[in-house]
Amino acid sequence: MFVPSNWWHAVLNLNLTIAITQNVCNEGNFDRVWVRTRKGRKKLSVKFLAQLKIHKPELYARAVELNERDGFVMWDERDEYKHKFLSRAERKRIEKERELAK
Repeated sequence: MFVPSNWWHAVLNLNLTIAITQNVCNEGNFDRVWVRTRKGRKKLSVKFLAQLKIHKPELYARAVELNERDGFVMWDERDEYKHKFLSRAERKRIEKERELAK
C-alpha cells in the first residue's frame, strides 16, 4: 500500500504484522520538506542543514534561499547556527573545531 505525502491516515493491525515505512526527501519534494522541517523540528533542521552543506551543497543553497525568501532566521550575526538549538556537547564540539581552525 502506498500513501502519498501529506495524506492523513491511520493503521490498525489486526494480526501479527510487519510494516515498513519510509519518509523520503529528494530534489523533487525538498522545498516542502525543508519548510516543514525547519518549522517543526528545529534541532533536526540545524543538523540537516549542516549535513546538506557537506554532502548536497545545491540543496544547502536552496534551503538558504528558502529561508531568505520567507525571512526565516536560523543563524546569528556571525553566520553560525544559533546556540539555543544545539546541545552543550555540540556547542563544545563546534568551539573546539573553531579553535583548531585558527
